[in-house]
Amino acid sequence: DSYLYRGAAYFYMAKDYKAVKDECWAISIDKSNPLAYYYCALARFQMKDYRPAIWDLDKAIALKEDPDYYYYRGLSRARLKEYAKAIPDLTRALELKPRHPESHYERGLCYLMEGNDLKAIDDFSRAVELKPALHTAYHYRGIAKKYLSDTQGACADLKRSLSAGVKASAAELQKLESSAEHTDTSLTIENRFAVLEEDCDRRQQHEREGNDQQRCANCQVE
Repeated sequence: DSYLYRGAAYFYMAKDYKAVKDECWAISIDKSNPLAYYYCALARFQMKDYRPAIWDLDKAIALKEDPDYYYYRGLSRARLKEYAKAIPDLTRALELKPRHPESHYERGLCYLMEGNDLKAIDDFSRAVELKPALHTAYHYRGIAKKYLSDTQGACADLKRSLSAGVKASAAELQKLESSAEHTDTSLTIENRFAVLEEDCDRRQQHEREGNDQQRCANCQVE
């Protein structure tokens, strides 16, 4: 267990390479412990090694059904733009842990990327119901409403996210409030995918930076 716990400590210190190395040693000693695969997957996820993270989570899930395992496998698949495969994982995570706003949020993003705006709106609404501070959910709910030609609803959500500090909402609001944008709500799935993909890439970069800071803070607290 010493490799397992030291690997977990390295993960919380944002030393992902060392975390993976220790967890691999832990797995070589005991292949029946799902936590070793899980922490290895978390570290790989932070290193953007999403495919190996999925493989580790496959093994963890085979040993134990846990909502976090499904959540991070869904997240890894979404980062690989495998949205159709990510949705069932996030759905299973919610079946095991219904009151998990992040699972609703991430599944909403997947639905949005797949062009299923109504389901995306439902997930974003549930996410902010469970966690009102999840301000980016208002931003993406506004985008989903835009694609459904609900300009008034889209503006309301984007203004709310902008007031909470989501800077990307300003550009979307500017487009919506221009007379030309009111008639341009029927983007093809291909064009929509390109726009949302660029937006999600920016979000993931901020997310990575924030996760590293949070993990270091958690380590100091512990």
